[in-house]
Amino acid sequence: MTRGSWWWVRVLAAPLPPPCWLRKDTPSVIEKRARPQASDPPIRRGVMFCLKPKSVEIMGKIGIHVPPDGFLDGMHTFQGSHVIVRDGEKQSIKLNDSSILVERHVFAFNIIKAIEKKELKNLTICFEASCTAIDMGSRIVKYTSSDGVEHEEPYDLLIGADGVNSIVRQALEAFDPTLKVRQMRSSSRYKTIRGLPRPDDAEELLELGSPGYFVMILTAPCRLGGKRINQLGLAVYQTEDGLFHLNVAGAVEDLEALEGNEREWVENHAPRLLSKSWKEELIKQLSAAPMNIGSPVTYCSSMIGPSVSIIGDAAHSTSPTHGVGANMAIQDGDELASALDACDGDVAQGLKMFERARLEEIHSIIRFEELTKYSRLEKPHRLGIALKSFLDAFHTKGHKLLPKLIPKPVNMRVVFGEITYPQARRIFEREARVVCSLGIAVAGIVSSAAWVYGRGMIRRN
Repeated sequence: MTRGSWWWVRVLAAPLPPPCWLRKDTPSVIEKRARPQASDPPIRRGVMFCLKPKSVEIMGKIGIHVPPDGFLDGMHTFQGSHVIVRDGEKQSIKLNDSSILVERHVFAFNIIKAIEKKELKNLTICFEASCTAIDMGSRIVKYTSSDGVEHEEPYDLLIGADGVNSIVRQALEAFDPTLKVRQMRSSSRYKTIRGLPRPDDAEELLELGSPGYFVMILTAPCRLGGKRINQLGLAVYQTEDGLFHLNVAGAVEDLEALEGNEREWVENHAPRLLSKSWKEELIKQLSAAPMNIGSPVTYCSSMIGPSVSIIGDAAHSTSPTHGVGANMAIQDGDELASALDACDGDVAQGLKMFERARLEEIHSIIRFEELTKYSRLEKPHRLGIALKSFLDAFHTKGHKLLPKLIPKPVNMRVVFGEITYPQARRIFEREARVVCSLGIAVAGIVSSAAWVYGRGMIRRN
């Protein structure tokens, strides 16, 4: 294929994500979901996320450009965020970059529009199809189309972007015994509430939650029906139609305590920032909304195999804690397309180039997921989380007192583009070694002093 002919990999990396793609003489896509619509999303798809500048640049390559001061089919420039903590303290972040705020289903809708504008006659997308089997030895994919017909297709290159339960990854794992996969389940749960009308009695929320912003509210602990809710995180945002949407997230035990006690929570414990006119609708939707399970954190030792690659959540699913999952998937597609374009027809070499470009950053992000308590992993790395929490607190307080001497926490430096995740990981590991060495030294000094003191007391007696 000619240079630039792999651009469709960049396009198809973005819908978050199609279950698997295969290419023979022409590229084909097997998509298990229905054709995305701009409105009325499935309940789990109505979740807002942020496309960071690098991802926005990639979207520009395929013809998606959001005006800096306006909307484009449900996507709009991300102006910033406001975090309201339980004691009423407000932390605001104003962005000066080209990030975009968009809901998942809206993003997928815009990607399909971009594909159709290209008028590609050799690209086939099969919606509501399911991949049933993959034979990597014979390079055959079997799938069932929406009409129930079974198909069997050969492939030259198979790209699996089929999510956390990836069939492509499972086939690759069975085919290649050297591939190591580790999934860490999260205890996070969330509910989505949609279509709350513009309130007349919540001036502060209207100001903070203006289009292009989202408001994160961290609730105070409370007791409902004899059960304790430690903390819930409420993400509130407004879309271009003037409606407000709300995601309620927390640990599984907190969401379970909320179930059956929605009215008591809304009437007595809901944040004051929320509109009182929403009360009955909030109670109704909280009671009816299913409790969605947070994605596990997935680690894969490799992202490639013979004529196959896994990308996005199939290779490295993350929790929402760092807000990087969608961006990682988009950058995977861009890097893979660039590597395949640059390999002069040698697909195996292109896949190796792709993995070299992506693997270090991905493994660094997964490492931070393991060390962040808000990832809520069911089997956390307790010592690592304690060390990171200590260092984050040290840098946060130290930076306020001595901003020129003590930098911000590494996570914040990554968010503001000062360092990359691999750099952040190396900084953290270096500082963790220093803290552990100091701890061992202090323990040694204390134990030595205790021993000397004990010997002195024995001699006196």
